[in-house]
Amino acid sequence: MLKWKVGKVSVGTSATEIVAARSGRKSLKLWGFPASGGTLVYVKDSNAVAISDLNPVTPTSLLVNNTFQLDTEGAVWGITNSGSRDIWFLETYEE
Repeated sequence: MLKWKVGKVSVGTSATEIVAARSGRKSLKLWGFPASGGTLVYVKDSNAVAISDLNPVTPTSLLVNNTFQLDTEGAVWGITNSGSRDIWFLETYEE
């Protein structure tokens, strides 16, 4: 049976877990990224998030409506270049 979960996480200048690992995850979508300017958010499937080795999620890397989609069952972490930003997530999974 396909289930879903929606939530919001405030991502700041320290590595922040956006979603925990989940076996059976079918899709993960993140949104809340700036359309232009504002606080940049960097995303990685590891808590070893460092701005120096990441590319920010920007409009050129986003899908429709500033939504970023990942295909991973692992945890996803984020960090900002300054300040904080609320990132929303929607994951679908099977149990």
